[in-house]
Amino acid sequence: MSPVYRFILLAAAVFLFSVNAYGAGLAEPREKARAFERGDYYFHNNEFKNSIDEFTKAINIDPQWAEAYLRRGNARIWGIDADLKLGQEDINKAAELDPKYADYALAFRFYINRNFLHAIEVFTRVIQSEINLMDAYSDRGNSYTHLGEFEIAIADHSEAIRLSPNFAGNYSNRAYVYNEMGQYELAISDCDRAIELYPEYYWVFGERGHANYLLGNYHESAIDYTNGINMQSDNENIAFRWYLRRGNSNMMRGEYDEALKDVDYVLRLDPRNDDALYLRDLIHSRLRAGGPGNDTASQAFERGVNYFYNNEFRNAIEQFSEAIEISPEWAEAYLRRGSARVWGLDFDLMLGQEDFDRAAQLNPIYNDYARAVRAYIGKNYLIAIELFNRVIMNGINLMDAYSDRANSYSSLGDFDNAIADHSAAIRLSPGFAGNYSNRAFVYNQTEKYDLAISDCDMAILLYPAYFWVFFDRGYANYQLGNYLDSANDFTNGINMQSGNDNIALTWYLHRGNSYLKNGDYDKAMADADYVLNLDPRNGSALHLKSLIESQREQ
Repeated sequence: MSPVYRFILLAAAVFLFSVNAYGAGLAEPREKARAFERGDYYFHNNEFKNSIDEFTKAINIDPQWAEAYLRRGNARIWGIDADLKLGQEDINKAAELDPKYADYALAFRFYINRNFLHAIEVFTRVIQSEINLMDAYSDRGNSYTHLGEFEIAIADHSEAIRLSPNFAGNYSNRAYVYNEMGQYELAISDCDRAIELYPEYYWVFGERGHANYLLGNYHESAIDYTNGINMQSDNENIAFRWYLRRGNSNMMRGEYDEALKDVDYVLRLDPRNDDALYLRDLIHSRLRAGGPGNDTASQAFERGVNYFYNNEFRNAIEQFSEAIEISPEWAEAYLRRGSARVWGLDFDLMLGQEDFDRAAQLNPIYNDYARAVRAYIGKNYLIAIELFNRVIMNGINLMDAYSDRANSYSSLGDFDNAIADHSAAIRLSPGFAGNYSNRAFVYNQTEKYDLAISDCDMAILLYPAYFWVFFDRGYANYQLGNYLDSANDFTNGINMQSGNDNIALTWYLHRGNSYLKNGDYDKAMADADYVLNLDPRNGSALHLKSLIESQREQ
């Protein structure tokens, strides 16, 4: 072989080696990018295991790629396994490799440690920097939820949905908030969408089951819990909650045998589980009440329930008393009579509490409710809320429990939660006037006077004798400058309670102020004088009289 030919062959070999090396160098970045893109696609389409695999491939090719660690961490957290520890490790690694992810890692640490105010502050910085936007909005939304800022939480989850409309987790998160706000139809709609996108997302069935239960769709609720249980049959932590909730749903639809099976399952896992023992007692109580020899008592009880929810409290009390006379050990009849006594126009709180205590004495399942009412009456609102939470979780006396918890929230100035609970009570019993009256009071406290008037109108339509509602509507009309309407409302209330001097002092003064604002000085002075006849040193009446005289002179 000639030297020239050998040189040509050598040059060709060097060239081919260079090309192959160059090509391999190009292939590696391309495969890394493709793996990342596949991971991103799988993530936003709810295929988290595949997503983790692809991000891992990208990291294996380039161990210094910060964003790949960040996204793998997100996939680990969002996945069904929800591996929070490994997710946090990946997010911290991303921050270590690239400082621009430091705020997200810090915010997430705050969130995990339940330091929600700081988490919100740092997530806001992350959002302003447009880093990991969908997760940042979602995590900030969850932080707002924990603080009870539901409207802002809804806004953040809605933005996360806008950024990734096929991502099931955001619909599930928003559904949870809708449930907390008592907007159960919206919760079900979001759950339906999440299940459509990600049928294996078992948590969503729990949210939808909860919403269906509170809407009275007990059959659908039981099916939802069954689907969730079947997906997580080996998870005993879920079994405790979901079997109990399905048991409640089965009990409410009269399937007592099925309800008892769910209770027995939980008691096999935990023989001292209080919630399961309570539910078992309630089921047995209902079985006894409806059993042989108690038909007359049951009929009286049913009539009492019907009167109660149609705002005929005296008739309700009479019927529950008849049921108690026939079946003196019927705990639920005492409970319901107590509610009727508390809700009625006579507002007999002492007798109502006695009935609650008697119900708890006969059946321990009512103990939490009796204690909660006692805490509420004693103005221990935080304790009352904690106890009402348990009552609601056990599905006991739901409408009253939501209403009473709402009043506790209202007394603490937590008006958003109060509105949500009153709304839940209204959904459970849309023909019950007292819930509209209670919500109207809260709307007045939050200066939503038009909404207050709307609720008062509904309460008066349902229960024209409910004199307290006229006060709330009169107050709202006064604040809106509808002084003549306000005076008419106070007049109606006064006429219904003409013999009650305690009410007269307040209502005459309010009507006097309405007359004054309307320029009707004679009527305003007459109301001030009426109060002073009852209480000559009443400061508010003396001040009103001074204002009337001052404006007359002008």
